[in-house]
Amino acid sequence: MTLLSGIAVFTRGDDPYLLVLWVTGVILCWSLGFFVNALVRDLSRQVRFDPLTGLLNRVGLDLVTATRSGDRDVVPPRSVAVLDLEHFKEVNDRDGHQAGDQILREVGAVLRSRIRPGDTAARTGGDEFVILLPSTPVDHATVVVTRIIDSLPMACSFGLADWPAGTTFEEATRNADRAMYAHKNRDTQ
Repeated sequence: MTLLSGIAVFTRGDDPYLLVLWVTGVILCWSLGFFVNALVRDLSRQVRFDPLTGLLNRVGLDLVTATRSGDRDVVPPRSVAVLDLEHFKEVNDRDGHQAGDQILREVGAVLRSRIRPGDTAARTGGDEFVILLPSTPVDHATVVVTRIIDSLPMACSFGLADWPAGTTFEEATRNADRAMYAHKNRDTQ
């Protein structure tokens, strides 16, 4: 029996209870589909975004960088910035994790409001963040990242690296990490 012939049978008035049952079944199926769709959207968001900062997490960042693969032959200049909050552990130890969480929320809000359209910010660890700056050479990325850092609620170290064509995101991030630690080591000497 097809759907239309089923409707025809019910509209003839043979059994009004079957019609009610059929309509109820259709409504339940539609509602369940709507609920499952909303659940899938919510789970997809939870998988990709950090709940504390609202920024992408590692999974979300991996999805973005996969679409911006460095394996193409011709790619405009692009940069990767790695940020690490200074003395964040001391804030957690001294003031508690709620205070640390509040700082992370504020950092997330600053990054979301200060990155340019097309840039991507992510929280990749406890107090570590990454910013992707497509179509931005490193010398210009320094200006952009410095402007962002000046708005953060606490001091941070950062490193920048080029992400040239033919290289992976991991290589660029590793180089930005090295630049950040070199910067940190210079400041502590």
